Amino acid sequence: RWAEPLDQQLVRVIRNDLTTLLPDATVLISPWETIPSPDIRITLMVSDFSAADGMETRTDIFWTLTTISGDRQNGRWQDVQAIGHGYPELSAGLNRSINLFSRHLAQHLVSP
Repeated sequence: RWAEPLDQQLVRVIRNDLTTLLPDATVLISPWETIPSPDIRITLMVSDFSAADGMETRTDIFWTLTTISGDRQNGRWQDVQAIGHGYPELSAGLNRSINLFSRHLAQHLVSP
């Protein structure tokens, strides 16, 4: 799941997760897919998305939700996942962390 350029893949995985978690929402990836005025814009800054084989994965993401009226909500997601040795373990740990982040973000989207 993490074979593409990381920035593109990370956004795509989060989009797919949010589409599953929020089936009534339309989730677009900007700047490639646009609508004139989205109800909520999500801005992400990933400061850490790393792993040490046989030890752990680390994820640190700052996020901002901006509504159409300009209201903002900021947050930060930090996660550490213990992993075993090998690429399948590393990939699974990164997947778990991003899936958990997507759930965290979806909760804020449902009740900002």
